[in-house]
Amino acid sequence: MITTTELKYIKSNAKDVPYPNTEYTNMAFDNLENAFNLFKNTFQGKQYTILLSNGEEIIFEIADRNICHLLGIDFQNLASNYMSITLDCVLNIDSNQQINSFELVERILEKRDEILKHDSNYFNSNYRILNYYRVYAKSKMFSKLENFTKFDFGCINFDKITYEEVTNKVFNPNSTKMLFIKSNESISPYIFLGLIYDEKVKLYVGETILLDQEFYNYFINQELLLPIELIKNDKKELTKVIATNQEKLQLLRMYKSIIEYYNTGSYINIFNDYETMLNNKQKSKSL
Repeated sequence: MITTTELKYIKSNAKDVPYPNTEYTNMAFDNLENAFNLFKNTFQGKQYTILLSNGEEIIFEIADRNICHLLGIDFQNLASNYMSITLDCVLNIDSNQQINSFELVERILEKRDEILKHDSNYFNSNYRILNYYRVYAKSKMFSKLENFTKFDFGCINFDKITYEEVTNKVFNPNSTKMLFIKSNESISPYIFLGLIYDEKVKLYVGETILLDQEFYNYFINQELLLPIELIKNDKKELTKVIATNQEKLQLLRMYKSIIEYYNTGSYINIFNDYETMLNNKQKSKSL
């Protein structure tokens, strides 16, 4: 389970947090490897089309270019001039070499022993390559996303201005959709995959993964949408799945529980599909 201490360290720079013991750093690397394998085997090169309960349709992908951030690796910091000597010495990446997010994760996994040796040295503390708390948590959460075909996730039509007004906090990402799923973590029962629309590719892409002790703030005064149908397209095969009435009711109960327990004031936007299903269920009860 992830603790409040780890959660606090996730947002810090690698040089500003205590270096964990060998067991922890190995667990972080194991989580990273598992999550990266999940990405390659399940998400890479695939697009997901989701029909939502308000009639809206979104297409999204988890792209190679964002995988570092989603798995807890600070790509921007590692790509900066500040870290150029470290990357050259430890990862054999010279300053003239262009390396993308996907390739950087591959290189980090290949150079596991060298990175652990470097980062564990006190004299290298200002040039640590990884924040192991962030890698441990984000990779663990990424692995819980699985494949989105079980209809065990929800969607928030997310307005960051509303969030900032409610919390008086700055929301740095620009996600306009939040897919959320149960995390099985006591500190934060739900994790969130933020999606942002990319004009270049004309679809949504996974921007960030959020694990927050005050997770309920993401629901307050927001519009909630429920998935009805999903299409997975890997450019070779197209798979379509449709939510059953039982799955729809389970999602509605989950939404109702969140709204009532945390008093979020959320609005569930339900189109004809759900209304018809609920009306038919009510009629069958009366009979």
